[in-house]
Amino acid sequence: GWQPFAAETEVNKVAPSVDGFWRLIEEVKSTGVSESELNFAKKRLLKAHWRTLDDQYEVASALATSDASGDYRLFSDYEQNLKKVSAADLQAVAKKYFSPQKFFLMALFPEGATPEGFADKIQKQAAARKTVGTSLSEYQLASGASLLFEAKPGASLESYTLAIHAGGKHTSMPGISDALMRM
Repeated sequence: GWQPFAAETEVNKVAPSVDGFWRLIEEVKSTGVSESELNFAKKRLLKAHWRTLDDQYEVASALATSDASGDYRLFSDYEQNLKKVSAADLQAVAKKYFSPQKFFLMALFPEGATPEGFADKIQKQAAARKTVGTSLSEYQLASGASLLFEAKPGASLESYTLAIHAGGKHTSMPGISDALMRM
C-alpha cells in the first residue's frame, strides 16, 4: 500500500519542510522513539479513529478502504492492533520502508509562486524513480499528467485519488472545482 504525508506551508518553506521531514525519519531510524512519544501518538490516532466511528459514512468508507487494502479488519480491529505497536516496531518500519527512493513529492503552489527550477528537479527525480520489483505502474495520460497505479490482486476494488486545488476544505460552498470533479 501507500501512505500519504500532507503538509501546508509558505512557498519559501517547502524545501526546508521536506528536509525536516527526512531528518525526523532518519532520527527515528537511528535512535527510535521514546515511550512517551509513542503513547502520545497512539492517543492521537485513537481519538481520530473514534471521530470516524461517530459518522456512519466515514465508517463505511473506512471499511471499504481497509477491505481494498487487504482486509476489513484493518479498520474493525484498529484499536486492538494499535495497542500492540511498540517503539521497536516503529523503528523497524522506518528502516524498512522510509527512504527517499520510495517516496514522491506532490506540491501545489499559488499561481506564479513556484520556486525557480522546482519543476526540473521534480522531473529529474521522477525519471530516476525505480519501480523494479514492485507492482507499481506508471501511465502517461493524454493531459500530460502521470498516473501511478499499484495493483492489489484480490482486492474488491481499486481506488484512485484526484487532487484538485479547490480552495477551502469542507466548506458549504465548494465552488466550480468541486462541481467539475463530481462531473
